[in-house]
Amino acid sequence: MLEKAGRKVIAALVPLVQRMFQVQRNPSQSDYDENYYRCHCGGLPYNRSEPHWSRFFGIVAERVAQDIRPRTVFDAGCAMGFLVEELRKRHVEAFGRDYSEYAISEIPDALRPFCELGSIVDPIEGSFDLVTCIEVLEHLPEGDGRRAISNLCAAGPLILFSSSPDDIDEPTHLNVRPPIHWLRLFREHGFGPRSDFDASFLCPWAMLLERRAQAPTDEELHAYASLILMRMEYFRHTHELRQAQDRQLVAIKNEIHELRQTHALTVSDLMQKQLVALAAADRAQTTVDQLLASKSWRMTAPYRWAGHQGRRAQHVMRALPLMAKRQGGYLNLARKAWSIMAREGLSGARSVWRNSNAQINTSSNNDYEKWLRTYATLDDPARARIRRDIDGFANQPLISIVMPVYNAEPNWLAEAIDSVRNQLYPHWELCIADDCSTSEAVRPVLERYAAIDPRIKVFHRPTNGHISEASNSGIEMATGDWMALLDQDDLLSEDALFYVARTINEKPQIELIYSDEDKISSGKRFDPYFKPDWNPDLLRSHNVICHLGVYKLDRVRSIGGFRKGYEGAQDHDLVLRFTDQLSEAQIVHIPRVLYHWRSHASSTAQSGGNKSYAALAGQNAVSDHLKRKGISGRVEILPTGMYRTLYDLPEEPPLVSLIIPTRNGLRLLRKCVESILQKTDYPNYEIVIIDNNSDDPATLEYFRQIETDSRIFVTRDEQPFNYSLINNGAVSRARGDFVGLINNDIEVISPNWLSEMMSHAIQAGVGVVGARLWYPDDRLQHGGVVLGIGGVAGHAHKFLRKGAHGYFSRGELTQTFSAVTAACLVVRKSTYEAVEGLDQNLTVAFNDVDFCLKVREAGWRNVWTPFAELYHHESATRGSEDTPQKKERFRGEVMHMLAKWGEKLIMDPAYNPNLTLDREDFSLAWPPRNQSDPTLAS
Repeated sequence: MLEKAGRKVIAALVPLVQRMFQVQRNPSQSDYDENYYRCHCGGLPYNRSEPHWSRFFGIVAERVAQDIRPRTVFDAGCAMGFLVEELRKRHVEAFGRDYSEYAISEIPDALRPFCELGSIVDPIEGSFDLVTCIEVLEHLPEGDGRRAISNLCAAGPLILFSSSPDDIDEPTHLNVRPPIHWLRLFREHGFGPRSDFDASFLCPWAMLLERRAQAPTDEELHAYASLILMRMEYFRHTHELRQAQDRQLVAIKNEIHELRQTHALTVSDLMQKQLVALAAADRAQTTVDQLLASKSWRMTAPYRWAGHQGRRAQHVMRALPLMAKRQGGYLNLARKAWSIMAREGLSGARSVWRNSNAQINTSSNNDYEKWLRTYATLDDPARARIRRDIDGFANQPLISIVMPVYNAEPNWLAEAIDSVRNQLYPHWELCIADDCSTSEAVRPVLERYAAIDPRIKVFHRPTNGHISEASNSGIEMATGDWMALLDQDDLLSEDALFYVARTINEKPQIELIYSDEDKISSGKRFDPYFKPDWNPDLLRSHNVICHLGVYKLDRVRSIGGFRKGYEGAQDHDLVLRFTDQLSEAQIVHIPRVLYHWRSHASSTAQSGGNKSYAALAGQNAVSDHLKRKGISGRVEILPTGMYRTLYDLPEEPPLVSLIIPTRNGLRLLRKCVESILQKTDYPNYEIVIIDNNSDDPATLEYFRQIETDSRIFVTRDEQPFNYSLINNGAVSRARGDFVGLINNDIEVISPNWLSEMMSHAIQAGVGVVGARLWYPDDRLQHGGVVLGIGGVAGHAHKFLRKGAHGYFSRGELTQTFSAVTAACLVVRKSTYEAVEGLDQNLTVAFNDVDFCLKVREAGWRNVWTPFAELYHHESATRGSEDTPQKKERFRGEVMHMLAKWGEKLIMDPAYNPNLTLDREDFSLAWPPRNQSDPTLAS
């Protein structure tokens, strides 16, 4: 297969070599007139009436803004300014230059100040974070091209570059060259390719080049050039497969039409035929995997994407049971499929299939307003359905909504009250406590609403006692079984209390309910916080419960309601005291946005800094919580206004056995061991190195040298590599009460890493503790593991830049996760042995995820701390999953996990069904994985 692909590539390059020896001429303005842009730009007219170009450059701009994150960009050969325009829409300061007088004349007036007429053969003034040069240099003679490259390299440290390597038929293409040609020219100016960056969103031959301190070698350039050529062949082959699939689907559609005409096809036959056709077409794409079995491809990670294509067929059959459950059974699923086929045909059924499996989420689809319109629009039939559901509730609890008021803005106060009166669930009372407002506009609003709705109760406090005492006055008025909290200028969604009441009916043992929330300003909703299920460690980091919080009222009264002196964090203090004695089963999260914070100049919704006193009150609340739980530690306020809990270690910290399997890899192993020995401040540890068939003499000599250190033990394990078995054997022989699983490609950053991890590991109820791991370029490698991403699991916030906070600061807060990576984890030896260690059926991948899930199922919680920081040179000694044997092993491990854990892999309590399983960036799920009745979201 590879030899055949290589012959095709060589055949394609022969005309290029011939072209190199043609006489070159200088371009002129007549080459790039209106006719050129109408007829010579890929089959579509290049102008602003053709929507393709705005969409295409919008995708490019989105990827540039999301993945490269430049502040300033220079677009060399900007033509009519599409990319400059799209980047500026995304708050990137973009500028451009183009040779064509016609193209520059077509730029809108608003963009004219940012785009200039000129040639990139002339120097570029200024310095930019990123320079883009897209399909330009092939238009320049050889000498001009070299001068242009010199100018591009002088203008910035990063260059996003593409130049057609095979389009020799275009008359204006004077200098068509293979990728290696351009790589060598850029190397002359100190630039080399970023092999970890996939620029194929632009075109298959695109590359990101970076300025380096040391020029790339010939071997690296040839390998990367081969990668580009293979990528081109891959895209060509994929295009052919898609065409074949389309032809196959057309044939099947025609066959189905004929069969339907004779009524000979049943509903189940139709569905099975449709799904088998899709699966067969997708399986054909796995043949492309063979293109990837080369040394050059191992330098990068794009094979994962190709591997994903190969697993789509398995996904079809795996998804069927989950789709059936979502629709209420196979019969309902069949009925729905038949209805869609009858109404929209095969294309409609395919569209619904894709939407149902959330395969459309991209950064350009992370549009919350569009998401709300698509999934959260309540119409009259949906409202009628909700009312019918309410009528069927066996228990129709009275929900007391407590609202403290002080000098509220009248219009916002009225809107807040109306959001309660508009509730579809009617069994509520609104208990308003006016905290002696000095504004004369408040009382008339409250009295007017109390007069028109008997469910609204108003108490005017004689003195101002601040929010805690005002809230307690509201509690005194309450007669319901449940209490919900609403601020004076915020809003409830109209279905909020319906979902609360339904949850109470479904789970009568619960004591606390909370929902997701977003912000609202001028009628526009934004910034949704899609929260995890009960997460005690995240609650100690910030008030994750917040709004909408609904509490069993008798327990609120039993703990004394709100405490004076905790104003600004009174809700956080309340929920900490309220949950002190609750079990996880008594706390339920509704994964829907039922509450909208009003964002204005003085609101906490706009900036936590507006209430800096709240951070101090929250620090005291968490400190009190630790004391009540008998936990020794202290609480620090982070720069974001959130919290870090530092747990005390005992005077005699327990022994930790750090287990490091390795096979050769001396350079990495030495760095790992020496960084532990030199930087670790935890006083009581041993290092156990498991030598799995090392045969490098230097490595073996190193083993003999380090064994002279009393803290280091080296044992030989000669079985074939099986990460699970190797670690299980080592743990059984470890002397420590705690064990740490450490990859040999780990490098310590923070001296307190082990102290931090152990301070969590010794806490009651804690199982596995994970660390924050960085790639060597200071992008995040591991911020906890999210189940379901990519089918089994993925890393939260992967590639997050150091200093970035992540989704609602979750990239830098201690929290509970379902799983953490075994590249660096700590766990009690007794816990490890209680769940029988790592699963030996998972020799390489997912054994850590499986282990953590077993620990969670056994009743412990797993914790990730961002305050134990290490570098991870990921899988540097094992290489990539790039051979047929490795890929088959990996697929087997995927299927083992799916068979063992099933739906638990798509219902991660540390994540949220409104967030995507296609990416690791906490972006929106299209569609969300909620129940579909009556809407997928709120």
